[in-house]
Formats: sequence, C-alpha cells, structure tokens
Amino acid sequence: MQELSGEQIYAHIKHNFLKVKGADAIYMLGSGWRTLDIIETLEQDLQVPVVHPVTARVWEFQKRLHVAEPRRGYGYMLEALP
Repeated sequence: MQELSGEQIYAHIKHNFLKVKGADAIYMLGSGWRTLDIIETLEQDLQVPVVHPVTARVWEFQKRLHVAEPRRGYGYMLEALP
C-alpha cells in the first residue's frame, strides 16, 4: 500500500464506486494509506461523503473536547464539524 500514489488509490476508489450503483458514502479503511489529499476531490467528484480513519479520529477528538476548529481541504467531515 505504501508504494501506491494518491492518484492510483483515487482511480481505484472511483472505478469501484461507479461500479456499485446507489452507494451513499465511501469508507476508506486503513490509516496507512497516505490519502488525505484526495478526500475532498473524491467528495466533489462523486458527490458523496468520504470517511477516512484519520479525519474520523480528528472529528471525534474535537467533538469530545468541545473544540470547533474546522479544517478545509480534507473533506466535509472536518470542514463542517458538529
């Protein structure tokens, strides 16, 4: 996995997402994937939320600690914190 570029992972996710009709979101399993830079592009391109382990953890920590520091560029989850 570490040898795959973000572009290769993006292409793989997009290809498989389009094969499965009616998916409501994309869940990326594995923190080892260096893919934070493709989350926003995937969401814009495929019009569904993307859940990535790193952004999900940041969201959870901020929620539990009552911190509201939205971050742009990493997808809807961190841009629109609770």
